[in-house]
Amino acid sequence: SVVECGGKVKPIVNAEGCPVEIIGRRVSVYDGNGQLIRSESIEDYLKSTILNGFKTEEEFVSSWANDRKTIITNLAEDSGIDLDKMKSGDNKTDVDDFDYVRHIAYGTPLITRKEKAAAIKVSAEVSSYDEKQKEVVEGLLDCYADNGVEQIEDASVLKLDKFARLGGVVKIFKMFGGKEGFLGLVSKIKSLLFK
Repeated sequence: SVVECGGKVKPIVNAEGCPVEIIGRRVSVYDGNGQLIRSESIEDYLKSTILNGFKTEEEFVSSWANDRKTIITNLAEDSGIDLDKMKSGDNKTDVDDFDYVRHIAYGTPLITRKEKAAAIKVSAEVSSYDEKQKEVVEGLLDCYADNGVEQIEDASVLKLDKFARLGGVVKIFKMFGGKEGFLGLVSKIKSLLFK
């Protein structure tokens, strides 16, 4: 099987250098002569791919927190794994990629983005903010729950109606000591999401 990569079609080759073909939810791995070595579920293939790249769960968590976009890109381009398609097939589109991959690779319980956001809203970290700041944090967590982490990484999220009633972009930046303080808040939220 092949993956579209930057306009070029390239074959999928696993970490051992074996050609891989993904059809539906089955993965076939072949030797250099085209002979089938093994056939496995897409979940088992994802698990072995992650465990080959990250020897421990802690290593995975640390790497994801620092560079999740590269991990997702590598899964797609190098391994042919489409997380969105897998999650859709499992009816888990409300689960963050991090939690989905972690669940498959390390057996952690699945938690939806809404459940995760709700737990963080009542955490000690959030309770340390004043009421207006909490409203901003809770609004960001609601955006995460609805759309994923990408939305809160972009400061334009503050242009949404839910933040306009809190004074808009400039006032919210001031609540956290300026734009850098707000970006620090987003980093703190991400560290809570990916631990």
